[in-house]
Amino acid sequence: MDNITDVCSRLRDLLEPKKRIQDLLDQKKNLDYPVNKNDLIEEKREEMAYISCKELGINYFDAEEPMDPGSFVPPEGRPEKKKVKLDYRYVWIYRSIRLVALIVLYIIAAASDIGNGYYLIMPVYVFSWFLIWVFLGEKYEALEPKGVIQGFRYIPLLLKLPKFFKDKAAAAAYNSNEYPKELEEYNRLYELKKKEYDERVSEYKKEQAVYNDKKNEFDRIREKAKERYFNDYIQTAARIEQESIEEYSRKIQEIDDKIAVINEEVHALPPVDSRILFDPDEYSYSDLKRIYDNINRGRAESLKESIQLFHEDVRREGEEENRRREARDRQWELERHNEEMARLEREKTEYAKRQAYEADERNAELERHNRETERNEKAANEIAYAQAAASSRLLCQTCKYKETCSYFITGKAKLNCTSYKSVRN
Repeated sequence: MDNITDVCSRLRDLLEPKKRIQDLLDQKKNLDYPVNKNDLIEEKREEMAYISCKELGINYFDAEEPMDPGSFVPPEGRPEKKKVKLDYRYVWIYRSIRLVALIVLYIIAAASDIGNGYYLIMPVYVFSWFLIWVFLGEKYEALEPKGVIQGFRYIPLLLKLPKFFKDKAAAAAYNSNEYPKELEEYNRLYELKKKEYDERVSEYKKEQAVYNDKKNEFDRIREKAKERYFNDYIQTAARIEQESIEEYSRKIQEIDDKIAVINEEVHALPPVDSRILFDPDEYSYSDLKRIYDNINRGRAESLKESIQLFHEDVRREGEEENRRREARDRQWELERHNEEMARLEREKTEYAKRQAYEADERNAELERHNRETERNEKAANEIAYAQAAASSRLLCQTCKYKETCSYFITGKAKLNCTSYKSVRN
């Protein structure tokens, strides 16, 4: 009759070969699967964009791209007509002298008509003339105190008038004599430089056309070489796949052969317990280890009891695993529900933000439209004013007072000038 010691001893003898079988099964499970040729081909397809000319067996593209001629730069020092402007302070001097002349005229008129009494109406006549000539014609400046008296401060500037006329004569001489020659010389240099630039551009276009032809030819050769290389690699990938399958099958067969040898050793061992039917092939190494531990640790007093206890443990572990799985499922469902509620809340918040943003955009668009309308109206007014000012400046050219008018000298022509008087009158 088999005692418990003999059962434990036979179980230990059985555990060693079963451990070797388990190791071989783990080794078999961890073997790399055979290489798939489609994966190899797809990987190589991605590498083809960066494949070198050396790998393709073709020469490198060493043509040098022609240098861009850039944009045309005209020669420096374009001549300009000289302009000499009269100091605007001379206008104030003129107005002050004009005032003094009116006063002197009044005094002379009064002195000559003193016996006839006409001098009493002369002030009215002279003053009316002064208003028409000075105040009404240039009221925005003349009504200021400096418009009639400040010119006396600038009397010393009259000493500079000879220099002004000299500079003006020199400018006129330059504009009529030297300026045309300098402009002609500048235009000659401009045309010469433009011709040189056009020649460079023409040469660049020719070189660029040659370069493009070489580059296109190289690209054509490279594409054909890539196609040949890829087609060859497809055959290589098929060969690698076949070799990998054969190598995998060989390793599997080697492991199966070793397991078969070990199984023969297991079957050659005496029965663990002659009182019961016990097939070691039905149990893995870890199962047998637990059956052995149940006896060795005193949890069971026979192989039959140890096997029953093992199956009971497995059942309880399965039930516990089911409970854990159900708990995980409930937790996952709760988390999914919470995430769904959070998502709905985020969508609600985003919708509110989007509504507020769209309202702000509508308001901003309305403001932009109003500003654009205001800008367009302002631009139209500025254009109309500029056109009117241009017409006024053209009109100033025919005014007899242009040499002494501060608006003409400063370039700020008045619209609807009441002082205008044509040189033809």
